[in-house]
Amino acid sequence: MNSTILVASANTTVPKYDPATTNIVRGTHQQLVAFLVLNIWPSHLGIPVLLAIIFFSKKIQRHATFINLCITFIIAGFSSSLLAYAGKTTGPEPSPVLCLLQASLLYGYPPMTSVAAFALVLQMFLVIRASYYGKELLERNHVVRLWVMLIAPYIAFFVGLLSTAVIGAAYPTEVSRNRRFFYCSVRSQPLTNSITICAAMFLFATIFVEGWLAVILYKRWMTLTSKGINLKESLDLSMPLRVLAYGAYSTVALSLSLLSIKAPQSPAPDLIIATAPTFLMLIFGTQKSASSSSRIATTSRCLATATEASKSTLPPPPAPTSNDATVSRIVDDISGLTLLQASDLVAQLKEKPKEKTIFNVKLESFDAGAKPKIIREVKALVPNLTLIDAKKFVESLPKVLKENLPKEDAEKLQKTFEALGAVVKLD
Repeated sequence: MNSTILVASANTTVPKYDPATTNIVRGTHQQLVAFLVLNIWPSHLGIPVLLAIIFFSKKIQRHATFINLCITFIIAGFSSSLLAYAGKTTGPEPSPVLCLLQASLLYGYPPMTSVAAFALVLQMFLVIRASYYGKELLERNHVVRLWVMLIAPYIAFFVGLLSTAVIGAAYPTEVSRNRRFFYCSVRSQPLTNSITICAAMFLFATIFVEGWLAVILYKRWMTLTSKGINLKESLDLSMPLRVLAYGAYSTVALSLSLLSIKAPQSPAPDLIIATAPTFLMLIFGTQKSASSSSRIATTSRCLATATEASKSTLPPPPAPTSNDATVSRIVDDISGLTLLQASDLVAQLKEKPKEKTIFNVKLESFDAGAKPKIIREVKALVPNLTLIDAKKFVESLPKVLKENLPKEDAEKLQKTFEALGAVVKLD
């Protein structure tokens, strides 16, 4: 609550200026409602629905870094809504514990989201760069790196959270809601400087990686154009362009987040930052081709194909089309494979066993009335057998009649005994 000191004068009271609690964000009630809506609907409904579709669909796949980015926005949305849950968005100051809790959560938000956005852009860059040089990026060969990319955002989040909690607990008078209007904050120059520097480092790294990725895509684009190759068929730029667009937007939004911490006079930065989850939904949730495969892996395959195609001076002939429904379904299934699944498929096809050409002919059983004929045929097949030996042979089934016969001879012998009423198996 704004602290004031009453100064005795001629029927007037003069409020004392307290920088820790004085409202420096000049927001309106309509802007407060917009801020809450922009934080609540994607974190409580939109992004959870998107994640549910990804998890339960057999066709839609997304990389773990994308899932991670979605989770960070859910955390941010719930953190921004704490005062709404408690009914403390307006009126008297919320309790010190609630206010410090929200401030701690939200001060961990800029570094967490900046690291998560950097991880997504970096993953796309690594896949595209590997494919550009004709290599294959297998996740199983980079497990440690993947886990670092997934855990790093939460390490940054907890560092920001704990730092804010410690400082806020040490200086409770510096914690208030009125100062930032939309949510609770802690007035601490060293804290805000540290958060600013941490998030800015990853923002600049994201910009650098995006620029490098754009250069790679541009080089491949120009190479294919010079070779006269159909770009739409050779390169799937949908996912890279979406990642680049979202990375650029996140950079701008998070830059405003840093600005709002350092110089928070205008409500515009907080409102623009609040649109980031909605922008995420618009960028990735409306992707028409999302239902076919993992777009990062698909882009990698397309770029790798384009790399091989660009080595030829002539464009490849158009692929033959088929009206067969089974063939079309197989083509759709194969095109929906991830890079790792496609690699496993190729390996299994290479390991397909060769057609068997040598067989053993085994006598399994025979009709009771066919026993004499079977005995005679066995004796004829093995001339050195006596009639008694042939009878014992037939009575101790199953028995191998001949071993290591070519397929044609084995089938011929099988038909001979089957004609007599016997059951013969080829092994």
